[in-house]
Amino acid sequence: LVGEEKSRMLVLCIASSFKMQNTLHGIIQGTSGEGKTYLMTTICEMMPPEYWKPLTTMTDKSLFNMKKYQIHRHLITIEDRVGMSEEVRIYFRELISRGLLIRDTTVADKDGNYSTKTQIIMGPIASITCTTEAEIHQDDANRCFLISIDESPEQRKRIIDHRNKKAAGLIDSRKEEQARAFIQDCIRLLKPYQVVNPYATKISLPQDAKDLIRLHNLFIGLIEQITLLHQYQRKKDNQGRLFSQIEDV
Repeated sequence: LVGEEKSRMLVLCIASSFKMQNTLHGIIQGTSGEGKTYLMTTICEMMPPEYWKPLTTMTDKSLFNMKKYQIHRHLITIEDRVGMSEEVRIYFRELISRGLLIRDTTVADKDGNYSTKTQIIMGPIASITCTTEAEIHQDDANRCFLISIDESPEQRKRIIDHRNKKAAGLIDSRKEEQARAFIQDCIRLLKPYQVVNPYATKISLPQDAKDLIRLHNLFIGLIEQITLLHQYQRKKDNQGRLFSQIEDV
């Protein structure tokens, strides 16, 4: 992945949180054809494919047509939020917030007798979606990290130059595949430890920040995920809890 040095690290943190207790969620914003899907897909291809469910969009019935544990501890990516109805967006918010969906439906048996069936779809999930929308619904924005892509002429040139080099055989695609497979194996090795952040009481967000409580949850969750990505370099106590270091903060 060329360019997007800061954004790509944030997207990696979000994508790799799918198996953790506190999963993360992101919305990538940008105009059409400027690299939203390129950023999302390139990072998500580094996740183990058995835990990644890529979707182009999602319909009203998509989630409830799934099996109970079909997306449990998975990474869900959606290329086009614009194509999602308000109803499915509500379901998706609920899945992000509660980690599951519950719905009662009416079913009939072979004799025509009606009864109520409770349907449960289990999360939690990590999620990344792309959109061309300039304004994000507040109930979505305060649950997710909002990521704006680099639409500068310099970034476009970097992407085009990289693709030209691949087309000309100047980049070894086998090495890219080896690197991708290596990162997938690294992600498979991560475990969902409980994280203790000894600096949590020493730092605070501005009190006039919008949606401060949910913003704080995102802030603490990101520090936890950075710690979890470094779990083989972090100390654990006798309870098996992982401790954040100052560089994680």
